[in-house]
Amino acid sequence: MRILCLDIPAPGASLEKYAPHLNAEALHAWGLYKSGFIRDIYFRQDRPGVAIFLECDSVDEAMNVMAEFPLAKAGLLSFECIPLGSFINWENLFAAEFKNKDHPIKGASGVPTGFFLAELTHPLKVLEDAGLKTMIA
Repeated sequence: MRILCLDIPAPGASLEKYAPHLNAEALHAWGLYKSGFIRDIYFRQDRPGVAIFLECDSVDEAMNVMAEFPLAKAGLLSFECIPLGSFINWENLFAAEFKNKDHPIKGASGVPTGFFLAELTHPLKVLEDAGLKTMIA
Protein backbone atom coordinates (compact mmCIF):
# COMPACT_ATOMS: atom_id res chain seq x y z
CA MET A 1 0.00 0.00 0.00
CA ARG A 2 1.34 3.44 -0.91
CA ILE A 3 1.20 5.89 1.99
CA LEU A 4 1.92 9.62 1.91
CA CYS A 5 3.61 10.81 5.10
CA LEU A 6 3.67 14.54 5.85
CA ASP A 7 5.76 15.86 8.70
CA ILE A 8 4.14 17.82 11.53
CA PRO A 9 6.66 19.97 13.44
CA ALA A 10 6.22 19.93 17.22
CA PRO A 11 5.40 23.26 18.90
CA GLY A 12 8.67 25.11 19.46
CA ALA A 13 10.61 22.96 16.97
CA SER A 14 13.21 24.89 14.98
CA LEU A 15 16.01 24.23 12.53
CA GLU A 16 18.46 24.85 15.39
CA LYS A 17 16.82 22.07 17.43
CA TYR A 18 16.80 19.78 14.39
CA ALA A 19 20.52 20.34 13.59
CA PRO A 20 22.05 17.75 15.97
CA HIS A 21 19.80 15.03 14.50
CA LEU A 22 20.03 15.74 10.75
CA ASN A 23 22.91 13.39 9.88
CA ALA A 24 21.22 10.50 11.70
CA GLU A 25 17.92 11.49 10.06
CA ALA A 26 19.43 11.32 6.56
CA LEU A 27 21.15 7.99 7.28
CA HIS A 28 17.90 6.54 8.63
CA ALA A 29 16.00 7.72 5.54
CA TRP A 30 18.67 6.22 3.28
CA GLY A 31 18.33 2.87 5.05
CA LEU A 32 14.56 2.91 4.60
CA TYR A 33 15.00 3.81 0.92
CA LYS A 34 17.41 0.90 0.36
CA SER A 35 15.04 -1.49 2.15
CA GLY A 36 12.10 -0.48 -0.07
CA PHE A 37 9.98 1.29 2.55
CA ILE A 38 10.65 4.78 1.16
CA ARG A 39 9.63 5.00 -2.50
CA ASP A 40 10.00 8.79 -2.90
CA ILE A 41 10.99 11.68 -0.68
CA TYR A 42 10.60 15.39 -1.39
CA PHE A 43 11.31 18.70 0.30
CA ARG A 44 8.12 20.67 0.76
CA GLN A 45 7.95 23.97 -1.09
CA ASP A 46 5.31 25.62 1.12
CA ARG A 47 7.40 25.40 4.34
CA PRO A 48 10.46 23.58 5.65
CA GLY A 49 9.67 19.88 5.82
CA VAL A 50 9.30 16.67 3.86
CA ALA A 51 6.72 14.60 2.04
CA ILE A 52 7.59 10.90 2.01
CA PHE A 53 5.91 8.14 0.03
CA LEU A 54 6.16 4.80 1.82
CA GLU A 55 5.31 1.29 0.71
CA CYS A 56 3.80 -0.49 3.74
CA ASP A 57 1.12 -3.07 4.50
CA SER A 58 -0.93 -0.66 6.63
CA VAL A 59 -1.14 2.85 8.05
CA ASP A 60 -0.17 1.41 11.45
CA GLU A 61 3.02 -0.01 9.95
CA ALA A 62 3.75 3.37 8.32
CA MET A 63 3.22 5.17 11.64
CA ASN A 64 5.65 2.76 13.32
CA VAL A 65 8.24 3.25 10.56
CA MET A 66 7.98 7.03 10.78
CA ALA A 67 8.17 7.00 14.60
CA GLU A 68 11.69 5.55 14.31
CA PHE A 69 13.11 8.67 12.63
CA PRO A 70 15.56 10.44 14.96
CA LEU A 71 13.61 13.72 14.85
CA ALA A 72 10.42 11.87 15.78
CA LYS A 73 12.20 10.03 18.61
CA ALA A 74 13.49 13.41 19.87
CA GLY A 75 9.91 14.69 19.98
CA LEU A 76 10.59 17.37 17.37
CA LEU A 77 8.09 16.16 14.80
CA SER A 78 5.43 13.59 14.05
CA PHE A 79 3.81 12.48 10.82
CA GLU A 80 0.39 12.35 9.25
CA CYS A 81 0.16 9.10 7.27
CA ILE A 82 -2.40 9.08 4.45
CA PRO A 83 -3.22 5.81 2.64
CA LEU A 84 -3.40 6.12 -1.15
CA GLY A 85 -4.99 3.87 -3.74
CA SER A 86 -4.69 3.50 -7.46
CA PHE A 87 -6.41 6.16 -9.54
CA ILE A 88 -8.71 3.79 -11.37
CA ASN A 89 -10.55 6.47 -13.33
CA TRP A 90 -7.92 6.11 -16.07
CA GLU A 91 -10.07 3.22 -17.25
CA ASN A 92 -12.59 5.77 -18.49
CA LEU A 93 -10.10 6.78 -21.17
CA PHE A 94 -10.31 3.32 -22.65
CA ALA A 95 -14.09 2.93 -22.66
CA ALA A 96 -15.59 2.45 -26.11
CA GLU A 97 -16.64 6.08 -26.46
CA PHE A 98 -13.04 7.25 -25.85
CA LYS A 99 -11.25 4.88 -28.20
CA ASN A 100 -9.61 6.22 -31.32
CA LYS A 101 -12.52 7.13 -33.61
CA ASP A 102 -10.28 7.53 -36.69
CA HIS A 103 -9.03 3.93 -36.37
CA PRO A 104 -11.51 2.01 -34.20
CA ILE A 105 -10.33 -1.39 -35.53
CA LYS A 106 -6.75 -2.72 -35.74
CA GLY A 107 -6.23 -3.15 -39.49
CA ALA A 108 -8.33 -5.96 -40.95
CA SER A 109 -8.25 -7.98 -37.71
CA GLY A 110 -11.64 -6.84 -36.41
CA VAL A 111 -9.99 -6.21 -33.01
CA PRO A 112 -10.93 -2.87 -31.43
CA THR A 113 -8.15 -0.38 -30.65
CA GLY A 114 -7.29 0.61 -27.10
CA PHE A 115 -6.12 -1.41 -24.14
CA PHE A 116 -6.91 -2.11 -20.51
CA LEU A 117 -4.80 -0.19 -18.02
CA ALA A 118 -3.89 -3.45 -16.26
CA GLU A 119 -2.10 -4.52 -19.45
CA LEU A 120 0.38 -1.74 -18.67
CA THR A 121 0.37 -1.49 -14.89
CA HIS A 122 0.76 -5.20 -14.10
CA PRO A 123 4.07 -5.60 -15.99
CA LEU A 124 5.31 -2.33 -14.46
CA LYS A 125 4.56 -3.59 -10.94
CA VAL A 126 6.33 -6.87 -11.65
CA LEU A 127 9.40 -4.96 -12.86
CA GLU A 128 9.36 -2.58 -9.88
CA ASP A 129 8.91 -5.47 -7.41
CA ALA A 130 12.00 -7.04 -9.01
CA GLY A 131 13.93 -3.84 -8.20
CA LEU A 132 13.97 -2.41 -11.71
CA LYS A 133 13.19 1.27 -12.15
CA THR A 134 10.70 2.05 -14.88
CA MET A 135 9.73 5.24 -16.69
CA ILE A 136 7.00 5.81 -19.21
CA ALA A 137 7.90 8.58 -21.60
